[in-house]
Amino acid sequence: MDSYFSDTLDLPSVQIFASVRFALFCFAKTVPVQTSRLSSKYLPQAFVLCYFVLIFNRIKATLCYNSVTLTIKIMASTEIAKILLENKAVKLSFNPPFTYTSGMKGPIYTDNRVLVSFVGARDTIVDGFLAAIKENNLEFDYVAGTATAGIPWAAFVAQKLGVPMIYIRPEPKGHGTGKQIEGFLEAGKRVLVVEDLVTTGGSSLKSVNVVKNEGKCICDSVLAIFTYGLGKSVKAFSEAGIKLFALTDLDELLKAAVASSFISADDEAKILEYKADPENWASKMGL
Repeated sequence: MDSYFSDTLDLPSVQIFASVRFALFCFAKTVPVQTSRLSSKYLPQAFVLCYFVLIFNRIKATLCYNSVTLTIKIMASTEIAKILLENKAVKLSFNPPFTYTSGMKGPIYTDNRVLVSFVGARDTIVDGFLAAIKENNLEFDYVAGTATAGIPWAAFVAQKLGVPMIYIRPEPKGHGTGKQIEGFLEAGKRVLVVEDLVTTGGSSLKSVNVVKNEGKCICDSVLAIFTYGLGKSVKAFSEAGIKLFALTDLDELLKAAVASSFISADDEAKILEYKADPENWASKMGL
């Protein structure tokens, strides 16, 4: 995993080269024309000038680098949100609303399974996962996919990083050994769970518990494509002491939907009401 992330920008060498070049240019402009060659008389001034220009460039480069990093984060989240909308992985509807398996009604339906069929979208999401792993310094020995929607994404990430993979059944097998973990998992290892979607957080945290209890392994992080950011899930992850890293969330998706004219600003407000109170949203909307 470390070798995959080994390529980094060598800022110090770039800064030194630029600083020396700029300092020499300034030096040539300030010394008398007949003594523009670097004689010993002017060497101390040249070194001092190089030093201060180097310090200035390092400060400027650091600020620019941080700014670019922030922009990349924002752009990545927005780009993932657009991918979900454009490939119809996420659908938004008020009349009629969607009816979930729990019987509740809501204005959003997500099926990220469709994304594996679009190569460009798939590559962007996998790159997003890899960036999130690096950015958050996630350390693990195995990647675990949640059945079924998380399995392909876990496979893509594991293949890219060259680490072993397992997947976790939602329920134990009804025959044979009755296990929930498929694949070989060595006890005591660190496991990263990969999900496609987090709503209430229940299924994700259930998978984490399977890794801990059946697998006898360490698991403290879940990586997901999309989260609704519901209060219930935020509370559940917090209470379980598990960190959730999602590539994009409902707030970002709604901003992208309004900007791309998928929905109106009024629609955005109605969906945010669902996020605040999903259980009572339909009755409040008169649905």
